[in-house]
Amino acid sequence: MEVLWTQYKKLSGILVCRAKLVVGCSLSTLIVGYVISLMGIMPGEYRLETERCMEDLGCFSIYGNYTLRPFNLLPQYRDVVDTRFILYNSDYTYTEAFYNDIQTIVKGLHSGKGLVIVLHGWISSRHDADIQNLVKTLVDEKGEELNVMLVEWERGSVQTYPQAAANTRVVGAEIARLLRLVQTKILLKDVHLVVISLGAHISGTCGSLLPGIGRITALDAAGPLFENYPPSIRLDPTDALFVDAIHTDGDDFYKVVMAEGGLGIHHSIGHADFYPNGGHTQPHCNGVMSHVQLKKLVACDHELSLDYFAQSILTSHLYTAYACDDDQQGFIDGRCSSTNYMGYDAYKPSTDRKYYLHMSDNRPYRGSHFIATVTVNVSNLVCLRLTLKGANGVAGHIQQPGFKKSCSLSSTQCAMLYSDVPISTLHSLNITWEDNAASHSQVLVHGLTQLTLVNASVSYGDKIYYSCTPVLLGFTLSVTMPLSTQKCTN
Repeated sequence: MEVLWTQYKKLSGILVCRAKLVVGCSLSTLIVGYVISLMGIMPGEYRLETERCMEDLGCFSIYGNYTLRPFNLLPQYRDVVDTRFILYNSDYTYTEAFYNDIQTIVKGLHSGKGLVIVLHGWISSRHDADIQNLVKTLVDEKGEELNVMLVEWERGSVQTYPQAAANTRVVGAEIARLLRLVQTKILLKDVHLVVISLGAHISGTCGSLLPGIGRITALDAAGPLFENYPPSIRLDPTDALFVDAIHTDGDDFYKVVMAEGGLGIHHSIGHADFYPNGGHTQPHCNGVMSHVQLKKLVACDHELSLDYFAQSILTSHLYTAYACDDDQQGFIDGRCSSTNYMGYDAYKPSTDRKYYLHMSDNRPYRGSHFIATVTVNVSNLVCLRLTLKGANGVAGHIQQPGFKKSCSLSSTQCAMLYSDVPISTLHSLNITWEDNAASHSQVLVHGLTQLTLVNASVSYGDKIYYSCTPVLLGFTLSVTMPLSTQKCTN
């Protein structure tokens, strides 16, 4: 059995042939290793236990909702998972303590400051560049007002994926144990967990064991073995007073070998769920690898959520996101009712909402969003294409996989327009009556060959631009409506 187990671990190429570290790995090795590691084949003696008890943490069972998983494993023991707590000073020096010496960390915490805890995901550690960047950004920007801590569970994470998923329960219990002790110095409502991939579900365990945590921010929470499973075994809105989630690689993971799946969870798991670029296929990651399947396994989309969050710490209110009717399609069509800030400045909405925004491909990944509204003199099904021109750029319709601007039956037509660069001053709105099947039917059936554009407006942040002079628009033709900040009088 031990020989077979050793051979199995060698087959799990993702553990020893990680594309970020070893350039020479073949695509086939990565895919086969990744799928085999998901199978979670374990020696027989591991499968015989149904419960495992640990001092200070209690017992963990494979029963309850865990029986719904195709690979249902018990967590490994504490000394194998090897949870460590690393408390940083404002000069980036740190104090480190093992799970059995947490009083060292409690003593090092500063009373009167909040506490932010970073939790990494599968096959990760403090040494990963994206983890280092996020922690250092927190220390540099917030270290004077917050205690900054990293919880490392590297040994527990460098396992087959099903085993690492099971180990999250132990790490969550370890953190809950720590937080019970730190309440002599820091209130639970002042604790903020910033959790990455599998780390999101660690925070779910922690929050269910210790209600009242102030905030959990999930950075592309892991999808496999958690997507569409009951809230009791994953992160959900009851695990903190405020749960916000950034989704960057959410899709059906089991499509991954077809280059269509994602590593993150796609359905909403918080009070405020943010879907940059629809929650998958981030612009920055296009073309990172020559082969799209390899790109998925490298997890560029998945890990970009960390950089989005880090950038939002560096610049306040960096990413404005929109809550829209009909979710993502409503965002494309500009039918949006409220906004929030994705990242560090996110706040809890009055009701649970999904928020959408488009991203550019280079840091800080922020472009400009505009909601354009055009009033026409008919309620027929016509399709208008809008192009916004400004002092230093042009904005057009958002292109996202599987979505395009809808044609409208209403006399009021809306669209979300986007530019990769900030546009300081708006000059004009160009409008084209598109030649397509919907527009053709109006010409053939109703003889509609000309529209009157009654007026137009464009909202951009706290500014609104107007065009108040009616303009005639012929089929397949374009017109330009000038914009100004002066309101229409009629």
